[in-house]
Amino acid sequence: MEYIIRKASSEDLDSVLELWVELFEAVHKMHEIYADNLTEEAKEERKKYYQQVLISDSAIVLLAEIDSNVVGFVEACLNDKDFNFHLEEYVYIPYYYVKLEYRRNIKMMINMFREVEKWTKENGRRYLCSDVDGKNLNSLRLQEKFFTMEIFKSRLFKEVL
Repeated sequence: MEYIIRKASSEDLDSVLELWVELFEAVHKMHEIYADNLTEEAKEERKKYYQQVLISDSAIVLLAEIDSNVVGFVEACLNDKDFNFHLEEYVYIPYYYVKLEYRRNIKMMINMFREVEKWTKENGRRYLCSDVDGKNLNSLRLQEKFFTMEIFKSRLFKEVL
């Protein structure tokens, strides 16, 4: 299956937003603790967010396309040293999503990640970080095995009523 990976532009706003909504819904299915639903107001806020991200010099959104259909995206941004990663400035991946029916294309997913690595180097950053939902073992395995990422620290939680 042939694919291309390209930088998203403002013209891709609707595709990026659609994928983000799918990701949001998938995460909410995984967890019973999420009570909030995706309102139209929240979608509009996310749309405004991506309007800014798509023109920003400190962030990038990459798209995976198959047969002119956008099937996945990865967002990355430049971050300063902070409490979560106190070593130095880094690139952070807040969102990485591929439609379920295309996730078997590991090569495509790896190449999306490699493009983020390339952007990280172009921006003079030494580290690339992401968070993995504790229930998303597939994502954890993908990032450890194929992206060769290592666990830096773990955040645990407990609901106390």
